Amino acid sequence: MKNRREKGMALLTALLVLMLMSTMIVGLSWLVTGDQKLAGNNSDRQLAYYGAEAGMEQLTASLENAFDANYALNATSIAALETTPGPPTNIPNVQYLLPGTTTNGSGYVIGFTPSTSNPSLPASSSGTIPTGPYAGLVGLMTPYSLQVTAHTTYGSEVKLQREVQTIGIPVFQFGMFSQTDLSFFAGPNFNFGGRVHSNGNLWLAEGPNGTLTLGSKVTVVGQVITSNLENGEPASSNYGGSHCCPVKSRRESVG
Repeated sequence: MKNRREKGMALLTALLVLMLMSTMIVGLSWLVTGDQKLAGNNSDRQLAYYGAEAGMEQLTASLENAFDANYALNATSIAALETTPGPPTNIPNVQYLLPGTTTNGSGYVIGFTPSTSNPSLPASSSGTIPTGPYAGLVGLMTPYSLQVTAHTTYGSEVKLQREVQTIGIPVFQFGMFSQTDLSFFAGPNFNFGGRVHSNGNLWLAEGPNGTLTLGSKVTVVGQVITSNLENGEPASSNYGGSHCCPVKSRRESVG
């Protein structure tokens, strides 16, 4: 009788150990599966975010390029930017659709307030530019609202919104304005107090023992070159003077 009871206890112990091991295996499997699912969700959300960010940068660049070519954009030309060049097409498993939908609508939009006098044009206002290299100048400011919504194949969605404005600056406010390259290489001392801007490159040089002074802000879209003149002549050969001006290189052209 004693041996039979001991055999029964051994069987019960083995069953308990087996049940405990099974529970641990099931728990470990559930934990691994949950971690894999969480990692997959994070990866998919990151794909949606970076897809939306890529779309936002492309939409911003499209508006900038269109404004550089034509500072008086109308509703038709603005709407065309949403399809030409349109959103990025080389990001796998990402579509740009309306928020909350996966079937229709565009999630790649440039919004603006129509002008009350001419609804085909965005509303603009004239004012003094408060900050930046063109601070103090009067410009025609047009605000835009850029919205990009990216959807992934697995259901993640990210919406980004950016408020921007284009500013048209009348050139008569500049003391000297050049649509192309601009050069200063006078022989004697030269002092110019007005604003200077070049939509190209700017060459600076001065005659021996002379000083070139540009007293106000100087902005350049291209490069500021002091090593040689525009014709290739080295500045060190016959133009060993000094120059002084608060130059700021800018990518945006002024028209």
